[in-house]
Amino acid sequence: VQTRQYQEEAARRAEAAVLGATMQAAAPLTGLMSRSQGAVAALAAALAGVADDPVACNELLARFYAQPVNRAYSFVGFVPRSLQMDCSPQGPRDLTGQDHLVERMDTGLPTITVNQHGMVSGTSVLIFSHPVRNSSGAVVGLVSLSIPQRALATAELRHGLEDRVGPEPVALITFDSSGHIMTSSVGLEEAAGRLPQGIALTDLAKRSPRSFRSVSVNGFDRVFAVVPLADGNLFLLGNWALQSSDAMIFDAPVPVLAFPVLMWLASLLVAQLASEHQVLRHLRALRRAIADFSGGSRRLPETDLEDAPM
Repeated sequence: VQTRQYQEEAARRAEAAVLGATMQAAAPLTGLMSRSQGAVAALAAALAGVADDPVACNELLARFYAQPVNRAYSFVGFVPRSLQMDCSPQGPRDLTGQDHLVERMDTGLPTITVNQHGMVSGTSVLIFSHPVRNSSGAVVGLVSLSIPQRALATAELRHGLEDRVGPEPVALITFDSSGHIMTSSVGLEEAAGRLPQGIALTDLAKRSPRSFRSVSVNGFDRVFAVVPLADGNLFLLGNWALQSSDAMIFDAPVPVLAFPVLMWLASLLVAQLASEHQVLRHLRALRRAIADFSGGSRRLPETDLEDAPM
């Protein structure tokens, strides 16, 4: 019973460590996403007074985009309800037919989406959008920021993961409450193979932070950790090598009953060594001395005082 309890405790301790490691390894990614959400919200507030003035709107977004800290974004722009975008450092665009943009405006909520083919970068991008409201509170458009997936997979975002190599290296995957994959430290094309078998992302999104052991779609034994990020709308899934868990010591093909048996045999060995050193060897010496005395020998044995107390 004690062995099984220790085994369960070791597994819980390892899974808790995976949760902490997932959050630590993803700190640069979550930090960038938090900054992007804050930036697009600040732009929405600033654009409220200039949304109807294309010149002032362009100047505001140009100043934002010119700052070195914002160069990671591949696109920034204000999209009015007419879908004729005239306010963007990347130039005007006709977005007629993009009805999903109007649907986002109608929700009146900030969103995070993925576009596999960004209209500026031409690559997969993560898009942060925020509604822009006029003085009466009506939504007049959206302001959006785009970050290329390659920027999310830089060495900075993978800090702490480079040395964890193997048949399936560590993967950090973000997904939304609908089960759509948003970002992946190993690339979107490989993300599907790093998910746990038989578990939908929508099911993982319904639970509190947790970790568990499972087999990945690629067929490797892994430890997974799920952590909510953005107000329950965005989640982080960590895929870690099982060898990183100290519970691996119990994965050997040995029945649980073998551990108490081995402990019992070890205790017998210790008891035998102790009795030999403390009792039996002295009894044998006494027996030899009595036998010699009975045989007429009166010679005193040599006294070993090397370890005698002072």
